[in-house]
Amino acid sequence: MFLCCKKHSVARGDTILEVVIATAILSTVMIATFSILQRAIDTNLNVKNRVIALNIAREGIEAVRNIRDTNWLKYSGDRRKKWLCLDQVSDKNACDGNPAATKFINGNDENAPAYYTVDFDDTDNRFYLKNSVLQEELNLLETQTGQALYRLYLTPGTPKRYTHNSVGNTPTPFYRQIYLDIENPYDGTLTAAAEGFCGTGDTDNSCRNSRLKIVSRVFWKEDSRARRTTLEAHLYDFFERNAY
Repeated sequence: MFLCCKKHSVARGDTILEVVIATAILSTVMIATFSILQRAIDTNLNVKNRVIALNIAREGIEAVRNIRDTNWLKYSGDRRKKWLCLDQVSDKNACDGNPAATKFINGNDENAPAYYTVDFDDTDNRFYLKNSVLQEELNLLETQTGQALYRLYLTPGTPKRYTHNSVGNTPTPFYRQIYLDIENPYDGTLTAAAEGFCGTGDTDNSCRNSRLKIVSRVFWKEDSRARRTTLEAHLYDFFERNAY
């Protein structure tokens, strides 16, 4: 009887130990599995946000290109002097006649690059640039005056559109900032100024090197970490040029 009972006691202890070991192994496997799943979810979210951000940044580049092309058509009689014009929703004919330098992108000053928002106007069916209050690169981990002006919202209905207008629209985690830098602009300093830019006095071909550098950046936050994507392009005034 003693031996019988002793064998029974050992068997019961072995069973408890097996359960503990099995539970530990199962817990380790489950923790690893959930960790992998969470990492996959985070990766999918990051990829999704980057694809969206890339498309938003690309739209910013194309919006500025559309403004350049619109200026070519709208000011066709003086397109070479006004391809950098900055019409506004509140002043749709800002560049008519002989506008002041402030009516141009960056005030037509190559030494004054500036940050803008760009938005589509449903009434005019065209894009407009707007000089922003915050004239430095966004940092979503800091509090910056005017930072909220760069935030994007999603319009209701179909098709949906990203806009900086918050009224009646759904906020998104994305912020878009357009940086513009004029290189060799229409600054009126050439010897050919009296004849108009690209006049016969343009001996150094500065006119033919005129270009606009566009940097479209989109910012957002994931898990308290700042993320961003950047696209860059250059636009030229090559419309109907004999040479460039």
